[in-house]
Amino acid sequence: MDDVDALTSVYDYVRQNMPSNANADDLLRSKIVCSVSAFDKLMHDIIHTGIVEAYAGNRATTPKYLDEPIPLKIVARLDNAGESPRDTVFARSIRDKLRTLSFQHPEKVADGLSYIWPENRKWQRIAAAMGEEEKGVREMLKSIVQRRNAIAHEADLRSDDDVKQPISREGAVEAARFMRQLGETFHRLIR
Repeated sequence: MDDVDALTSVYDYVRQNMPSNANADDLLRSKIVCSVSAFDKLMHDIIHTGIVEAYAGNRATTPKYLDEPIPLKIVARLDNAGESPRDTVFARSIRDKLRTLSFQHPEKVADGLSYIWPENRKWQRIAAAMGEEEKGVREMLKSIVQRRNAIAHEADLRSDDDVKQPISREGAVEAARFMRQLGETFHRLIR
């Protein structure tokens, strides 16, 4: 997220040193896209680490963890591996599984966290730790992810006139601040 935060300085520098008719708004769009990507990567790392810790017996298991199916080819590799390679085989198989998942939408985040965190009211706990209301936190995440998707998949163009949606420095900074705070809250609560 430090790299994401640096995009604001780059934007400010470019705005101060470029012709007045030039547009640097795509740097702000990049900030939103990179914020969501950094958050998604953090979620993958937290969930992967938690699952591997549970496998090693260093973390309590959850019902979702215990119900996760393992392909027989992975079971065969685990059976044929020694102790240390077994941990490596397991960690790699979990990383491969998680690679196909996205942890951006509130429901997907909560579902992913269920592998390692038995909390039933995850978003309520998270919002309380952030000093916010649950609905507001969930809606803010949805809004930021929706904007990220519009930028990444639709070039941030409005459908009615193919003009880029307006973006503000303050809005991009707030989105990145929120994503950082949300990630830090997860890290604190789930360790």
